[in-house]
Amino acid sequence: MKYTYEDGGKFDEVGSSERVLLVPEPVNQESSHAVFKPSLRGPLGRELPSLWLNKLRTTKRQIKTLQSNLMRTKNKNANLETRLASAEKFTKDILFKKLTNNLTVAAKIFTKMQYTQTSKKPSGRRFSLQEKVLSHSLYKKSPRCYPPLAKYFTLPSSKSLKRLLTKIEVEPGLNKCIFIKIKNTVNKLCPEDRLCSVIFDEMSISPQIHYNAAKDQLRGFTFDDKKIADHVLVFMVKGLRKKYKQPVASYFTNSIKKAELKKILQDVVKYVQSTGLKQICTVCDRSTVN
Repeated sequence: MKYTYEDGGKFDEVGSSERVLLVPEPVNQESSHAVFKPSLRGPLGRELPSLWLNKLRTTKRQIKTLQSNLMRTKNKNANLETRLASAEKFTKDILFKKLTNNLTVAAKIFTKMQYTQTSKKPSGRRFSLQEKVLSHSLYKKSPRCYPPLAKYFTLPSSKSLKRLLTKIEVEPGLNKCIFIKIKNTVNKLCPEDRLCSVIFDEMSISPQIHYNAAKDQLRGFTFDDKKIADHVLVFMVKGLRKKYKQPVASYFTNSIKKAELKKILQDVVKYVQSTGLKQICTVCDRSTVN
């Protein structure tokens, strides 16, 4: 029986153990550059029968077909799961709208916050701006009562509400954004509810100077930047018939003079009247400057 080495050498089996290596056949010079086509061989180096090769190729094609069918089935199942989740969410939204149809806007926001965020982990909860503003109104009413309330209901943490306030830039002087909001609200009030009074008072503060890195400024001086402030002057609008009150301006002062106070008061009254409110009186304490 003849055998063939991988390098082309041939040998014959002589007896049971003796083998004689034959000289490789001479290579044709014309076919020296022919393309080498490897053939499939078995464990002993023998070429596999053509029937086995056909079966192997058929099996490979079947495996590829099954793999592609499996991928299509997985994609179809993922699409069905997505559609099912969307349908469930849509059904829940419709049911939620029916249940909260007769509630106020604040009650709807609070109920939706409990409905959507309670099932999530505390670290995975995300609140909208409306939900944070509503929660901050509760925090403003009673900062001590808010932490126990947050244990029984799903609410943003106190730190989250404080970070929200840091994004709001409040400069000393007249706050024009507040006057725009007041003007939009006053348009919906009747003439009797527009009656109001302007209240102003000074509050003492500890003199200090700090650096504002965001604006590269030193803070702690008076509104005219001449002295270090030790008082803050606040102006507030308060309704006479309807219960509402809103601070509209603040100034850092240090021994403010009567002429300066008069000029500031005139500016505040002018802006208050431009919103549509009807100022009836001005209220202050018995300070010598007033």
